[in-house]
Amino acid sequence: MNKYYFINHSTDLKIIGHYPQVEHISHECHLSLSTPYSLKNLVSWKFPDKEPMLDYLILHKKAKLTDVLSFGMISAQGFLVSERFKEILEQLHLMPHKFYPAKIEYKGTLFNYCFLHLVSSSYDIIDFQKSKFYVSRTNLIKIGEFRKIFALKGLQDL
Repeated sequence: MNKYYFINHSTDLKIIGHYPQVEHISHECHLSLSTPYSLKNLVSWKFPDKEPMLDYLILHKKAKLTDVLSFGMISAQGFLVSERFKEILEQLHLMPHKFYPAKIEYKGTLFNYCFLHLVSSSYDIIDFQKSKFYVSRTNLIKIGEFRKIFALKGLQDL
């Protein structure tokens, strides 16, 4: 039987000092979509054409350096992880992923980290022909049933 684990960054200020721990990136141009190395090219459903530039990220002055850092500038699935934690993760069976090098500035010193980019499409595990989808309010009261849905490969009847 396989064991599965859930990894997340902490929001406990006693552990991390400040949330999010990463305050900003040194080169704002990497947040622009006009460069192929932009962090905004990181999405949860595919790997980017070019490796993103994560050189270097600056921790908030109240943040603590931990093995998994909270980072609000990337919307893709993934984590900023220390080299030590990366070595542990590499021994596990992970979903499709890539590690991108990152530098973290903490109190005037640079540390080697990496961004663990996780890529998945939950559409791959859905049997659309046997599934029903409903519109609901946030209190889960069913409003109506979808008769057609948009899937990644086009419009399908249910």
